[in-house]
Amino acid sequence: MGFLGLTIGPALASLEGLYLAGAGGGTAGAEALSRSPYLGKLRSLDLHGNEIGDDGARALGASR
Repeated sequence: MGFLGLTIGPALASLEGLYLAGAGGGTAGAEALSRSPYLGKLRSLDLHGNEIGDDGARALGASR
């Protein structure tokens, strides 16, 4: 499951930075982060070591 559970909590709405290096999220985790309605204030995201792949990177790049 990696960090998928983090994407569903409204307590994250004020986060400006998130360090998830090596957390095991993979592509699915990156895509879930990109769809989360609670991460709109996020300005810094560290996912190195998660093997998010091209699809995960595209999803994050397209998110707002």
